Amino acid sequence: MKHDKIVFDKTELMVVDESGKRPVLRDITYDKITSVAFDKCKEGLFRKDSEKISMTVRGLGKPIEFFKGKEKDKFDFYKENLAAFCKENKVSLYDSTKK
Repeated sequence: MKHDKIVFDKTELMVVDESGKRPVLRDITYDKITSVAFDKCKEGLFRKDSEKISMTVRGLGKPIEFFKGKEKDKFDFYKENLAAFCKENKVSLYDSTKK
């Protein structure tokens, strides 16, 4: 069974950050999150159309990203819950995937 890479709490997120050489578990409170963005992108060897979630966190050099191709079934769950989390905690949310 594959574990969730984002665990939601009322005012904080537990995130598995795989942007470095080793995965790092980060406990991020809402006030450290600058913005969350849902964007379209190209993914994989054949550059298929896909989507990604980018979380910009204060104190990290680059955003934490999650791609639809890697997350598969959990991706829509992450999007829905991040949208609710951002609304409740007044975090900026940018969604360029809506038509």
